[in-house]
Amino acid sequence: MDPTLDVPERPGLGPERERYTHGMPVDSQVQERRGEAFELDARLTVIGRKLRPGDAAPPFTLECFDTNLCAIKIVRLADSDGQVRLLNVVNSLDTPVCDVETQKWEERRAQLPADVQLMTISMDLPFAQARWCEAADVEHQALSAHNNEEFGRDYGVLIKEWRLLQRAVFVVDRAGRVVYADYVPDQTAEPDYAGALAAVRDLS
Repeated sequence: MDPTLDVPERPGLGPERERYTHGMPVDSQVQERRGEAFELDARLTVIGRKLRPGDAAPPFTLECFDTNLCAIKIVRLADSDGQVRLLNVVNSLDTPVCDVETQKWEERRAQLPADVQLMTISMDLPFAQARWCEAADVEHQALSAHNNEEFGRDYGVLIKEWRLLQRAVFVVDRAGRVVYADYVPDQTAEPDYAGALAAVRDLS
């Protein structure tokens, strides 16, 4: 028997369908959201449930290359407990839109309150991220999810066909709750900067 099971569309989800692992509790089942992200004519499958405002932000353990120590360090969501987090999720820093987007977030750091942690997350290797940040003069943290797919699944941004992350922006409040989630369908488009900034300011 096929270990996976397709279930009917749920009311209100439109064309979104979900693929579940048979026998797992509903809350832990991994969804496959078909065609919800795209690039030009390529329709992509995104793995993981979409986060909604009010959801607890899933914990994560990601890697960052510390250029001062010349070593990989581990960065966890819990490291910034008590602060507002703005997570800029991109496909790859080595692609044009992600490059422009991340530099725009760096420029907007001056508009963020002092206790806001800005982080860019991709599946790029931490060494590549560090090189890119140095060349682009970007000072906020670039975190790598290359080691496993847990971040992508937990935040609902893992593109199955590419093993890269869907473009998205999340704002997490001081208590660890998601207050803003922008999943960008068109991978050639930039996110809603103003919407994310407004969500951050509402927490100040």
